[in-house]
Amino acid sequence: MARGLSWLPILTSALLLIASLLTYSVGVALGHVSYLFPYISEAGVQYPESSFFSFLFDVIALLILANIYVHQLLYSAYFNHMLLFDNTGVARLQTTNAVCLALGVIASIGTAIIANFPVNDDVYIHMTGAFLSFTSALIYCILQSWMSYRLSPQIVSSCTVTARMFISVLCLTAYIT
Repeated sequence: MARGLSWLPILTSALLLIASLLTYSVGVALGHVSYLFPYISEAGVQYPESSFFSFLFDVIALLILANIYVHQLLYSAYFNHMLLFDNTGVARLQTTNAVCLALGVIASIGTAIIANFPVNDDVYIHMTGAFLSFTSALIYCILQSWMSYRLSPQIVSSCTVTARMFISVLCLTAYIT
């Protein structure tokens, strides 16, 4: 049995995959989208897939927010504990942690905007939500990688640091291209 809230990121990732596949499958089955590399937002434009898309991505936005908040609380507790023994560099980590929380809130809001403003209704609002979501998530990922590096090996394993750095590079590459 899982301890604590370790299931939360797994649930969020699984629901994101399910939401994407469900809206894509329904859209293809009804002939609303092309089966070859459709734009994910186009799979959530017409009824009934738009309803699934909006509902599931609203839930995902809340789960993203919950993930970010729990992660921020864990790091805050550790930083407060560190202050009891050694405050070298803790202030910078605490500030970065607070910035990450703000970025997570922005990413969640961006995801909710994507969900509730279909690309065919108002492309500018939809793209603004996508920009907010993807940009803040990318910066969050990079900052979390840096914090992991700074907390290695006391709190974060070198394997985790390497994985986070690799994911950050992949995200940055995908964002640029």
